[in-house]
Amino acid sequence: MTNRNDPAFPNEGKYEGLTKRELFAAMAMQGLLSNLQEIRKEGFKDSDIEDYAVIRADSLLRKLGEYHD
Repeated sequence: MTNRNDPAFPNEGKYEGLTKRELFAAMAMQGLLSNLQEIRKEGFKDSDIEDYAVIRADSLLRKLGEYHD
């Protein structure tokens, strides 16, 4: 994972706000929460959602790194 802590929205050399990892995790969590009943059917507990969102964000960053390298 080469760029997980890069800023999601760099602004003229100033790095403030969310990292790419944080942004992707938030987007994954939004999707998970919008489909909560289906996720519960698969055996996920509500307390697992945050961890799973971060895992999915890291996976996406790894995959994107394969195309970038």
